[in-house]
Amino acid sequence: MRRCPPATLLDRYAAGALPGPDADLVESHLVGCAACADRLERLGMAQDLLEQLRDAESARAELGSDLAALSSLQQWFTTTLSSVAGRGGPWMEHE
Repeated sequence: MRRCPPATLLDRYAAGALPGPDADLVESHLVGCAACADRLERLGMAQDLLEQLRDAESARAELGSDLAALSSLQQWFTTTLSSVAGRGGPWMEHE
């Protein structure tokens, strides 16, 4: 029975942070070890989910900025329209 590499080594391999010779050893081990290959697949899925969460958080932050800008614009329009309505004009006359 082959000995599996430590989990930290697989983690580094999944992150692309393992130097060439060590990465080669892990790759050759993965060919014959379904348990480590499954762990690596789960690590990849977890990394994908983390990336999606980062993207969602970034989009949420951008949306928050956009909503703040829209709120300021709405306030400006409300103030401007109130000012125009207060002055009156031919387009505001009612019989």
